[in-house]
Amino acid sequence: MRAAARFAHWSETGAHIHELSDIEPVHLAAYIETLIKALAASSVKQHLAAIRMLFDWLVVGQVIATNPASPVRGPKNVVRKGRRPVLTVNVMTQADAYRMIRRRAAQAGIATRIGNHSFRATGITE
Repeated sequence: MRAAARFAHWSETGAHIHELSDIEPVHLAAYIETLIKALAASSVKQHLAAIRMLFDWLVVGQVIATNPASPVRGPKNVVRKGRRPVLTVNVMTQADAYRMIRRRAAQAGIATRIGNHSFRATGITE
């Protein structure tokens, strides 16, 4: 909601656009350029995603004909370090993983030979 409100304020005061139908991709690209100067790349991408969703909703509701945010690209955001810490330095081999799954299946009373991919059909994993 904030991203849409911020864009609406910018479009009226900065770009002097007062009608939704007058907004073009070049206006959105200029707005994204101003955001790049003030926000982190991930925040800019989040703002652009929110604005795209707003315009998609307006297109579906037949308020405007096309989404002017569709062709606009956000900044490149490269994440070099993940958020999750490394849990262990010991790497499990495929054979070790298979043995662990067979052992746990046996403890649960499952006699069928299963592997890690057996759970995909059950909906347990994504």
